[in-house]
Amino acid sequence: MKSAVSVFAGVIWVVGLAPAHAADPSAFALTKLFMEACVPNMGRPEQERAWAVAHHLPQVTNQSALDVFVGPGGGGGGVLVRHAVST
Repeated sequence: MKSAVSVFAGVIWVVGLAPAHAADPSAFALTKLFMEACVPNMGRPEQERAWAVAHHLPQVTNQSALDVFVGPGGGGGGVLVRHAVST
C-alpha cells in the first residue's frame, strides 16, 4: 500500500503540481496542501485531524459548509485553510 501511495504522490507531483504552480498560485497551494496532509494520511482520518491541529487549522463547524465538501449526513470533516495570493 505504501508503494502505491508513493507512486500516486509522484504522479500528482508531475501531472498536477508543476503545471499548477506555473498557471495558478492558488492551485499550487491547494495541491501542496493535498500532498502534505492527505496523501501521507490516506485512510487515517485521525492522522489528518492531528496534522490540522499541529498546523493550527480550525475545524469547519458550519453544517452547510461541511455538506458542500463531504456531502450530507455528517460522515466527514474539514478544516479552514487561509491562503492569501496576490494577483
